[in-house]
Amino acid sequence: MMKALITTAILPLLIGTANAADWHPTPGQDAEAPSAVYSETETGTALLTCNAEGKLTAMLSQVTDDFAKTMGKSAPYRRSVDVELSGGDWLVDAKWVSVPAIKTIISGSHSHAAKIFNAVVRQENLTVNVEGKDFVSIDLPEVDSTFTAFAKTCKEKR
Repeated sequence: MMKALITTAILPLLIGTANAADWHPTPGQDAEAPSAVYSETETGTALLTCNAEGKLTAMLSQVTDDFAKTMGKSAPYRRSVDVELSGGDWLVDAKWVSVPAIKTIISGSHSHAAKIFNAVVRQENLTVNVEGKDFVSIDLPEVDSTFTAFAKTCKEKR
């Protein structure tokens, strides 16, 4: 199950606010109907996915290298971490899974990933606090044609 989560969602943990890039379908995805999209910046990578039922997942990573290369690395150790997400006028405290070897946190919760999805749509700055440290701010890319295709794909799967 964890491998499925890892391959389904990535988002960067950024120190400060980064310049947002564009959204792209993940490698192997149909550009017209992607079920996974990412945004790579100088400070990290952002990826959201939806499964066959249209449920969203998210992953946040501090890694700034090519995300496909990072996800291919062996990283068997995982642990539960307390994560605080906030954006606009909302705040969510949640348990996520940390994969320290690849500087990544993962949420399999549709509601948490939906908060991130909505932050993109509303152009809200997303802040992430992991166990009281790594306070970060993510300047998510604007909705573009790839993100719109992703949203449509997820909606059609519901």
